[in-house]
Amino acid sequence: MNVVAKHAAAGAVGPLDLGLFHDAVFKLEFSVYVVRFDADGTPRFEQANETVAALAGRPLKKVLGQRPRDCLPPEIGDCLETRLAICYATCEPVLYERSIEGPDGTMAFRTHLIPIVGRFGKVEHAVGITRDVSFEANQVREAQQNAALLQRLGIALPSAIYLLNIRDSAIRFIGGDPDPERQEWRAKAEAAGPEASKLFMHPDDYQKVTQHRERLAALRDGEVETVEFRILKPDGEYRPHSNRETVFSRNSKGEVEFVLGVSEDITNRDLAEKQVRDLSERLLTSQIDERRRIAEDLHDSTGQHLFAVGLALTRARSSQTAGKAQGNRAMLLEALDDARHSLQVAQREVRMLSYLLHPPEIVSEGLCEAIRNFARGFARRSGHYVEVHLAPEADTIGDEASLNLFRACQEALTNIYRHAEASMAIIELEVDDSEVRLEITDDGTGVDPAKDLGVGLSGMQERMKRLGGDMQISSGPGGTTLLVTVPRTKS
Repeated sequence: MNVVAKHAAAGAVGPLDLGLFHDAVFKLEFSVYVVRFDADGTPRFEQANETVAALAGRPLKKVLGQRPRDCLPPEIGDCLETRLAICYATCEPVLYERSIEGPDGTMAFRTHLIPIVGRFGKVEHAVGITRDVSFEANQVREAQQNAALLQRLGIALPSAIYLLNIRDSAIRFIGGDPDPERQEWRAKAEAAGPEASKLFMHPDDYQKVTQHRERLAALRDGEVETVEFRILKPDGEYRPHSNRETVFSRNSKGEVEFVLGVSEDITNRDLAEKQVRDLSERLLTSQIDERRRIAEDLHDSTGQHLFAVGLALTRARSSQTAGKAQGNRAMLLEALDDARHSLQVAQREVRMLSYLLHPPEIVSEGLCEAIRNFARGFARRSGHYVEVHLAPEADTIGDEASLNLFRACQEALTNIYRHAEASMAIIELEVDDSEVRLEITDDGTGVDPAKDLGVGLSGMQERMKRLGGDMQISSGPGGTTLLVTVPRTKS
């Protein structure tokens, strides 16, 4: 790079002598130049370095003595002359930035103009330094975009995003739900500074959080620490939050200074987990009660028939020891007939119980075929008349819903067989875009829906709730109707 090119412009004003400072300044890779103002304020390059010549795209000797707009690209030259005019008129330094579109993208330049006042009190020269700040501008732009992205994420997500100073526990929120009440709460937490933890954290969680923040001080870049604690909300209620934190910045010694965190209110999650635990306990209780009910049925009904068989066989044996042969034969035949009848009843009950408890082949058969087969077998074994009306779309719903709907049908027919004293049952299954409806009607004696539903129906109701559905029972002198609805989910 040439040290400097000088041009002594004609006129009353002499060239500006930069002295020993001249060489050092003009060797910079920045655009460095001296502008002389004519009597009418027209600016002209008096001195410049090769960077200016490269920008002008001509030899330096063809830049000196020229106006900026005559030798520089229009978007640069016009802007520079406008700013020089301000500098000339106000006798004040001017600092500005200018962005232009180049072949490699957007370029940004920062220019500092310093006026030099002559002996007559007027601005005679201006020293200018222009440097390429594209890299810094891009960094600022990326930082602004990242900040905007974080803010938008904070608004879109049901979480709060924050920076935590682990040295003094001061917190600053950089995003979160825009709800005014929550924003007000965050402002109070920020204003509390180091006291925020003591003011808003549940006392029982304070020691756990203190230990967590000690671990944060040893956290490596890219690692994530998680902690859950309760936070006092404006309504006076402590709500559980899950916090995930990672290193955001370190001080000059390499120590963790700020951590970036995301805090999420997990009240609904904890409630859902509690409901699942309660449901699991109720289902387990239902299974135990169902087993007890099967045992009672075997004892009270099948067991009694088998006991009757034993009595009949005892009578048959006694008849062989009695005195009269003809009377003994008649007693023996009667006892054997009673035994055979009791065995047939017991056998039918065991088979019926086994059939009602047998799991269906929903996946291989499809819901419609599984219900038809079950209804057909139920009618053959129980002697009931069963009418079935099924929508073909039923085979398109999800496996879990299909299995639970089949279980509902199974439980309903079981109750009809055991309790309803009915002669017929009608099964109807309807499917629309959003819902599946299963309706089972009998012509029996009816039940009181206000009373305890019993083990089977209670378990069915729990399963339907878990699927987001419902179960209703209506009963009267003409019989009982069970209606089950679940949301439609395609398989």
